[in-house]
Amino acid sequence: MRLFLAIIIAYVIYRIQHSLYRNNWKSKLNVAVRFRDYDCSVGDKNVLIETINNAKSLPLPVLHAKFSVDRSLVFENLDNSVVTDGYYRNDVFCVLGNQKITRQLDFCAQKRGYYEIPSVELVAKDFFLLGFFAQKVKNHTNLHVHPAPIVGEQIDTLSMTLMGDLQVRKNLLEDPFVFSGIREYTYGDAMRRVNWKASARTGALMVNQYQYSSDQCIKILLNMESYSMDRPEGLQEESIGLASELCGRYLQENVPVMFESNALDKVSKTLSAVEQGSSIEHQRTINRCLARIDGYAGYDKFIEILERAILAKEKNVSYVIISPYCREDLLEKIDYLQEHDIPVRMIVPYYNKYGFSASRDYIYEWQVKYNGA
Repeated sequence: MRLFLAIIIAYVIYRIQHSLYRNNWKSKLNVAVRFRDYDCSVGDKNVLIETINNAKSLPLPVLHAKFSVDRSLVFENLDNSVVTDGYYRNDVFCVLGNQKITRQLDFCAQKRGYYEIPSVELVAKDFFLLGFFAQKVKNHTNLHVHPAPIVGEQIDTLSMTLMGDLQVRKNLLEDPFVFSGIREYTYGDAMRRVNWKASARTGALMVNQYQYSSDQCIKILLNMESYSMDRPEGLQEESIGLASELCGRYLQENVPVMFESNALDKVSKTLSAVEQGSSIEHQRTINRCLARIDGYAGYDKFIEILERAILAKEKNVSYVIISPYCREDLLEKIDYLQEHDIPVRMIVPYYNKYGFSASRDYIYEWQVKYNGA
């Protein structure tokens, strides 16, 4: 009789606590998984932070937090995880009442891209560990992995060449609306610039001096089309890296930069583009745009971009085209830009295995090491 009574009491207790957990386990329970740094470059170390906050008196003896992320983020600690087509993690927590737990996971970003953890699946057990309850909660975090910096003599030489071109092409026409001072007349100054009042006051011929309209903007056009059928993604990634590096170097020299491409943005599903800017923050904006590139819209879309450039005839805009595709049909369009005095330079990434010979003066060769089998 006592045994039977004990069983009845135990069952009642179990049902009470089971009902208590079923109705309250997720109350005031906040779970978040976030990246410590929302921007990093390929090869950088970063940290993924898991936070469990149980802001109620009811303890959670077992709480599983399950989520997945792209396998391109390589974690140092593989406990409680499975790596297949992605990185799947199942962390187990024992959370007391009114307790907050934070766990950090170190990882290294191995590939350019845009990464999200949109949700976390929670599985909790009751006090007797017999009943379980599950819920998927939304999670808001993302990571932009920027292209890796390009270093070495090749990029230094290319950068110096492009900067030299920019200096030569700077528009040195004076802006008559921006007065900068008065100086003495020198041979060759136009008489319309003479300041007669200042000349009478000083007893020497003086002329007005104006600021130069020398703000030259660079528009980088990235063509994701590739002429190579052998590992084209290698040339595409190199092209993206070149766009990032050149943008950064121009911005360091306070040169405004714009960007446009036939690449597709992974988030907006539209063509990638960034408006003109020259601030330090603008570099991150462009790198984020490059990080989100996921495929491209094709050769025709890039031709449309060139045709808009021809029609626009934007003042003080010089074009830097980065394209692993370098066949005659594209070069004819760029020839047209040259013929109409639109400053343009073209960078062609190619595999050292196959070689490349530039057929135009405006083409710069960019050799890429072939890593295929």
